[in-house]
Amino acid sequence: MKKARNKGKEIMKVVAICVLSIGLFGAGFIAFNRSIFAAAINGTQALPLETASVTAPLNPSSQQSPGEELQTEPTVDVFTPPTLTVIGSPALNQHTNNTVSAHAMSMEEAAQIGALYIWDIFGECIDGMYVEMLFGAWPGLSRTYWMGGVARSMAGFDFEDDTEYDLFRFVIDAVTGLRIDISPGFRPPTMTPEEMDIFSEWRGSETRRDWQIVWQDMNTNERLAYLGLSHEDIEPHLQVARDYAARQFNTSTVVYESLSFELWATTNLTTGKMVFGGIMAAIEDDAGREAMISICENGNLRHISTQFSDLIPGFYYGGNGLG
Repeated sequence: MKKARNKGKEIMKVVAICVLSIGLFGAGFIAFNRSIFAAAINGTQALPLETASVTAPLNPSSQQSPGEELQTEPTVDVFTPPTLTVIGSPALNQHTNNTVSAHAMSMEEAAQIGALYIWDIFGECIDGMYVEMLFGAWPGLSRTYWMGGVARSMAGFDFEDDTEYDLFRFVIDAVTGLRIDISPGFRPPTMTPEEMDIFSEWRGSETRRDWQIVWQDMNTNERLAYLGLSHEDIEPHLQVARDYAARQFNTSTVVYESLSFELWATTNLTTGKMVFGGIMAAIEDDAGREAMISICENGNLRHISTQFSDLIPGFYYGGNGLG
């Protein structure tokens, strides 16, 4: 059944994910999270810095790589721990929030758990790759995290290098290894200068602001009608979200009846009109953890996160910034 969504709760989720992202892999990761989760509220999504998207492989061992950039050795039937070069982020142990606790597993062990996480979600083996790890312990959150970025070389972690980039990002519980957050990495922008001009003009226009106000006041059926879609059109995207939820909650049982979703729209840079961009689905497990799963219009994955479930109710960050 579809649960009523509380807009205040959703806004808190947006704030929380931005807090969790600070100091992780750079400004690009913060911008990605902010844009993705704002889409669930405002219905808009257009990223100058594009993210890769990967179709959910129903049988990872039988799938081809989602694109040339992600091609690796053929996927095997059984996961084999890969050989990795594991390095600490420059921010590791530089701040209280990033100082490894005595109870945390080693970053090498966390990287291997992340490799299995990536294999289960994307069907990709990361053997021979580099994994940059950062520890996270924030006030107001009930657990600590190991966060990893995966690239073919060290240059993949340098946002100034357009020829190398990170392939995957993941977050796990630093003590138990519980799956928390995962997404494809970032790619250099593919917009032409003309498209960038159209995007910039639309982004700052009164038309866009007016459209956002109208969109926020629409219910789901009205949004579907606006985009020329039916519930039947959305069902394949919901099924992809269910498939991903089963992989995310690998140590618990998915409560499929909890599924709810929001539509988001994107700008057609040719026409300047808003079109269907994808869905943000929320689905719980039998322990009450909620996964937010962002699925693109073409059925590909943008992001999975259960970090919101770790917020300590009523915690106030105070006047010295968020976290």
